[in-house]
Amino acid sequence: MSNRLYPCSVNDPLGEGTHSGLLVGHGTLPWPSVIAERQFPTDISISGLYATDELSAAHFMVATLSDPDNGLDAQEHEQMALHLSYLLSKVKVAGYVTVREVKELHQKAQSIPVIGPALFSLSSLPSTTAALSALAHASFKSAKMSELLDVPPGLKKQLLNWASSPGAAGTTSAKRAFKNRIKLIRLQGKLHFEIPANARAKMYKLGSRNAANIIHLPVYHAAQSLRKRIRVSNNNYSSRGVGRYLTGGPSAILTMAPQAMLDAAEAENLNEFLRKSAYSQPTIIGGIILGAAAGVLIGGSAIVVISLGIAATIIVSSLMSDGVTGWGTGLGDFITESYL
Repeated sequence: MSNRLYPCSVNDPLGEGTHSGLLVGHGTLPWPSVIAERQFPTDISISGLYATDELSAAHFMVATLSDPDNGLDAQEHEQMALHLSYLLSKVKVAGYVTVREVKELHQKAQSIPVIGPALFSLSSLPSTTAALSALAHASFKSAKMSELLDVPPGLKKQLLNWASSPGAAGTTSAKRAFKNRIKLIRLQGKLHFEIPANARAKMYKLGSRNAANIIHLPVYHAAQSLRKRIRVSNNNYSSRGVGRYLTGGPSAILTMAPQAMLDAAEAENLNEFLRKSAYSQPTIIGGIILGAAAGVLIGGSAIVVISLGIAATIIVSSLMSDGVTGWGTGLGDFITESYL
């Protein structure tokens, strides 16, 4: 094998010395990929995090949510819809975005199948933002079961260590470890710890077996139960603090007021305003009633009830539309002909 170095030529671009013709000779140029491989590696990774602006991110999310094969699960859809709602509110006040661009973005968001008209129209955007914000806030308020126990820190640490140790879940070991400090009882033939609950626990959905001030923890699944995140209950969440304004009475105002303002702006007198409201408000009211009824009947955590409210809004809006049943227009005709 020769160790000589050959100059690159048109016919011998890699300098292998097996072709005639130097740089001024005749021949054909190699493929661009062959030339690129001489200087650049072929395994360059372009993955990573790239900064973007609110408008571009919103357009990307609209395109993703509009794609039926986007590969997102229900929770990812929910999170992206929440983020899109937030971005829409940011874009409206962004100095670099024109009114035309905002309008085009809103139109694309409203065209998202199923959820678009109900969640991203100008009249529903405030209530949508409030509902999705409540969903995120209620999720943030969840707590581990271990955080709701009213026991001294040392005893809680011992309980956590015992539950995490191999072979700990047994009647004998539990009695030996916590005798006279944590009560052991049997519920439906299974051994449970009966542990006092702290004042914070009243905010959470602990299950039918747990009283307001007592938590029953299964001995044989203690580790999983202590790590489990407990969601805040709807009754407590909607009756105080931020949750009261996001899901209580003020949320109904946020749902109805924007559409009423749009109707009032387009109407020339009170009678025309009432006629416009007869066609626009029944769908909104129907969503509120259906969501509230589902929350009362099913109950559960705040996350479940808020999700039911959002689903009810989408269902009623789709059902009442002219493209499905036309009930919204029919009901508006009935109200205007009978009372106006």
